[in-house]
Formats: sequence, C-alpha cells, structure tokens
Amino acid sequence: MSEPKCQLEMLATSASSEIQYCADCGLVHLTMGPLTLRLSKKHFSEFAGDMNKGLIQLKAKSFSSDSVVKNNVRTLHS
Repeated sequence: MSEPKCQLEMLATSASSEIQYCADCGLVHLTMGPLTLRLSKKHFSEFAGDMNKGLIQLKAKSFSSDSVVKNNVRTLHS
C-alpha cells in the first residue's frame, strides 16, 4: 500500500529557503538547501518565534558592538 504524496501549498520562498504547507498531512515543510524539516503547525509556530527571538538578540549584540566601536572612535578623535 502506497501513501499519497503531499500536495504542497507554497507559503513563502526566498533564495535560502521555502516554506510549504500540506493540508493532507497537516505539516509545514521548511526546506533549506538539501535539508527539509517537517513540522506540525504548533512546532513551526514555536520555532518561528524562537528564530525571531534569536534574531533580535543577535541584532542587539551587533548594535551594541557597533555602538562601542563608534564611541571609541569618537573618544579618540575628541
């Protein structure tokens, strides 16, 4: 007995990833290059939230580092 293939609906696509949804199996397919994660809607939502939190923290660190460098340059030129 063969299982039916997923009928994927494209939710988003970019140069680095694709996000698709299959109503038959109820899973979100997140593809990045050769890697595909199949996640429930709940797990995908939690993962997306975690990624967003991580991105915010990473940007805050980058902003903080840039600010320190700029402050040092100002101090040296003052």
